[in-house]
Amino acid sequence: MKRVWSARGLAVLLVLAVVACGSAPRRAGKSPMQQRIEKMFNAADSDGDEWLTPAELDAGFPWLAGKFADIDTDHNGKVSLAEITSYIELSRMLPEKKR
Repeated sequence: MKRVWSARGLAVLLVLAVVACGSAPRRAGKSPMQQRIEKMFNAADSDGDEWLTPAELDAGFPWLAGKFADIDTDHNGKVSLAEITSYIELSRMLPEKKR
């Protein structure tokens, strides 16, 4: 038996498809860890230029003292929020011995 779609049925199907494609991604927003890192970064950025110097990094993230060269991946002499977030997130994936 051949199924015939009504105009109303096709309209409903079309609306559902559009809604499904336009829905927000599951991870909309920042994770709690990203929020904490951003808050600490902003507190450490004493001159408000949205970059951390070695002194600002050491003061704001004391457990990362001396690791500025490792965190500054583009070697421009300053650390961005993206660089420090990536460093912290990736270091959490390493075994405890390699941190």
